[in-house]
Amino acid sequence: MEITAHINHDKIIELLESHLINFENDGGLKKVYQQLINYSQDILNKNKISFTSIENLNSSYKEIISNPNIVELATTIASDLPIFIKSDKENAKTIMVCAMDPLPPEPNKKNIKNKIFTDWEKRGFNLNNDIGFWAPFSLIDQGMGPNNVFFKELKSEYNLYVTDIYKIFFYIDKGNNHFAKSNSIKEYKNLTIHGKILTGEIEIIKPHFIITLGNDARNALLKINNEIAGSEKQKADKWDENNEIQKYKFNETTILSSPHISGSANGAKKHILKNSIYKNITDVNNLIEVQKLARIILYTASFKI
Repeated sequence: MEITAHINHDKIIELLESHLINFENDGGLKKVYQQLINYSQDILNKNKISFTSIENLNSSYKEIISNPNIVELATTIASDLPIFIKSDKENAKTIMVCAMDPLPPEPNKKNIKNKIFTDWEKRGFNLNNDIGFWAPFSLIDQGMGPNNVFFKELKSEYNLYVTDIYKIFFYIDKGNNHFAKSNSIKEYKNLTIHGKILTGEIEIIKPHFIITLGNDARNALLKINNEIAGSEKQKADKWDENNEIQKYKFNETTILSSPHISGSANGAKKHILKNSIYKNITDVNNLIEVQKLARIILYTASFKI
């Protein structure tokens, strides 16, 4: 899927370089973003994306990743940078899609010969000391997999700003070919820097509304909002057989909360897809589940925003 630079692209880079990572001497995030854009636009010539040392990370991240009492050994460190996708529709409004995208393949004995790892190795990438860059949901790749189908439905109506709640992902090597995920670490999930970046993104993008995919993204934004709002606390609802797309507030912006589009959220997705109020959408033939889910979100937005 083709990505472009948002009108406030420079402000986004400034935010990320202030709170996430800064390596201006090597071209920095401006260079990486241009590589991502070029990669998404050129089907035949897939240029390699730069990587850099974890030493260039913001200190908040480094203190967790390099703390042996919290992380035994961090490996496969990567960052999905927020991306902007223009709508098929002229003069479309911009929405923000916020999620926690699955990690890269686990670097276990079975996967270590995966093309991702062999390519990194050829380029001198050190799994424990370097950080690689990519895009949420691998949307810069061509193709019509479930992720692309879902986002293609959304971009039929809106410009999309797609971002991860945690900008840095990694595995923890626990030895004996066993690995834990970075989002399983309480200290990491509770870093205030995540909220600072997300809040900054919302202030820069000023989205028409926000879509959260999965409980992690929804809960992270509600936690930030509750801290801002003080006494006006919002509590996350559980997904059950009567559920619709959930609605919350982030400051003055509406949040539409949906189950994640990954296979691990199939239970919650089925509650939505079986809800009789969406019958006219879900009964349409030849649509896969995530396509129906995207149309349900658009339908909800049409009368709740």
